Amino acid sequence: APEGAPTGSWPSRERTAERRRPSTLPGPLVVGRAIRGAGLLGLATLSAVLVVKVAALVENSDLLPVKTVTVHGADGARVDEVLAYAAVPTGTPLLSIETGDVAARVAQHPFVSRASVRRVPPDAVIIDVVMRDPVATLSAGELYLVDDAGDVMKSARAGDGLDLPVIPGIDAAVLAAGIGAQGNDAVRGALLRLDAHARAGHPGGAISEIAVLPGAGYELVLEDGLRVRVGDDASDAGIVDKLGRLDAVLRRLANAGLRASFIHLDDDRRPERAAVRLRPVAETPPVGG
Repeated sequence: APEGAPTGSWPSRERTAERRRPSTLPGPLVVGRAIRGAGLLGLATLSAVLVVKVAALVENSDLLPVKTVTVHGADGARVDEVLAYAAVPTGTPLLSIETGDVAARVAQHPFVSRASVRRVPPDAVIIDVVMRDPVATLSAGELYLVDDAGDVMKSARAGDGLDLPVIPGIDAAVLAAGIGAQGNDAVRGALLRLDAHARAGHPGGAISEIAVLPGAGYELVLEDGLRVRVGDDASDAGIVDKLGRLDAVLRRLANAGLRASFIHLDDDRRPERAAVRLRPVAETPPVGG
């Protein structure tokens, strides 16, 4: 031991050697311990197998049959459509339903933005959906429904409600290149003008078309056939300003008993000006008539 260390503070070599001696347990006891360990391991393995077997038995049994499938977030005919996409017949074992697979099937519905599915014991399945609605139709060889994000939903068909503004001027090749997946700048620009026109109080009436003009921006076609060139402003403020001027021009024309066939609001040199092409007198009814 080091000099000055208390007696007994360092183990002697004899005691250290004692601790390192091989086990002197009787052979039968060692074997017994090994057998007991193997038995416990086997029991644990058997328990795990039994749990898996029981779970599989319960999943495929008729103990918890589905009695109701409820859709939240849709109404009317859309509920029946969502149920058809979900394809979960009543009587299906509740625990055998893969909720992720059902949600993926429902999300294929063109009017469904997001879907989630829950199993609610003892006998119910609940489908939560976020629906999306078309706000315009895109004309590119045929008509396609477009949502408010600018994404193409599906080909337009009778019964889809086609009383919507039309967006012509998009090449079909651009559409084939994947416009439906992430939207398209030209389509989103058209929808930005549609929204700004609504916020401005629908000057000139409802929009029937928002034409995309390569190199010239956008042209609105209002319900009476009036065409309004609004350019390609990227800012919401610039678009709103132009539509405010459109409202002022239309009011002055109405006060004078005149109607326009074309209004140009995209003058880069004199942005405060508006160029107006008047309709022939024969096409202009008297004031109040």
